[in-house]
Amino acid sequence: MRLEALAVYASLAILAAGLLEATRGPVVHAALMTSSVLVFYSAVASAYVASAAPRSNARPYMLASIPLYAVSPATPLFYTLASLVSAAGVAVARRSAPRVVHTTLDALASVYAFGAAAGVYAALAHLDPYGLYTLLVYAVPAAACIPVNLHALTHTYRAGDPRASMLPALALYEAGVAARYALGSRLPLQAAAGYYAALTALLATRALGSRVFRAARGPARRAHLYTAWGEYSVAGFYAAYAALLPRLDPILEAHMLAMGLVASHVYLHAPLMLPVILGLPASRLYNPLPQLLLAASLAERLANNGIALHLFAASLAVLAVTTARLWPGVKRGSPGGAGGVGGQGSRRLGRKGPG
Repeated sequence: MRLEALAVYASLAILAAGLLEATRGPVVHAALMTSSVLVFYSAVASAYVASAAPRSNARPYMLASIPLYAVSPATPLFYTLASLVSAAGVAVARRSAPRVVHTTLDALASVYAFGAAAGVYAALAHLDPYGLYTLLVYAVPAAACIPVNLHALTHTYRAGDPRASMLPALALYEAGVAARYALGSRLPLQAAAGYYAALTALLATRALGSRVFRAARGPARRAHLYTAWGEYSVAGFYAAYAALLPRLDPILEAHMLAMGLVASHVYLHAPLMLPVILGLPASRLYNPLPQLLLAASLAERLANNGIALHLFAASLAVLAVTTARLWPGVKRGSPGGAGGVGGQGSRRLGRKGPG
């Protein structure tokens, strides 16, 4: 089993422990959930960067960052060290990566530089636990979702220039996070989220009108529809975040960040990236139910927290079934399914892998 797969399973174990602590120890719950997000992200990032440049020696750097990110909620300077190690891995990958992914790798390098600075700031600013944990998720995992998602959209569907899409969106986002913490102003982050929501919806609409989508039939067409639905879902989560941010207390902001901004991307790309990383056959049972349950759980958490935990657990269970063939007898579909959507993007990253 690949080390990235072990890290994904470890992140799920940490997630389960965090969910069990949800009603018993809020601070412990927040720390465990943050660690889970960081471990999951760094495992996926390792596979992603390795697929971008399979002949490079980037993978050891990316793998070395995983345990550092895991413990960073307790010691923020480890977050800085993990980000610097990851930045070195991206730099090594870029030397042998095809030109088509240079912009994406440059954007990831920017994310890690921002993350390194965020770790130093967190160590010096003596943030409260919720302020610290949200910063650790804002700075790297949530930021990295932007260029990776826009790369997949623009390259799979020829939906525009990736540089014109991802670089302004990432710059606005990082400026918004900096203003959120250094200046105490949420308005720039609201503007960045609104911009990304509009951009994602626009590119998803272009994808639906693209030659790739029009030519797809059968399972492949369902996969492309799932991708479009997922992109509109991401846009919806970001639009809601932009509208609600001024009224969110730190705890609700943390939930909106993790369950909305980050999880919406994970749910969108899971059908391609997780089967490849975990070495499981894809089930290709594509439907929007996981995202709908995720949205319901987040809405319930923002409203009164009554059954939010149960809805979130249900969304994870349905996502698992619709992503990987976990037992014999689940129909896999044809090779032209969702793997075809991400497969086009992932082949441009060097080999079949996370796109």
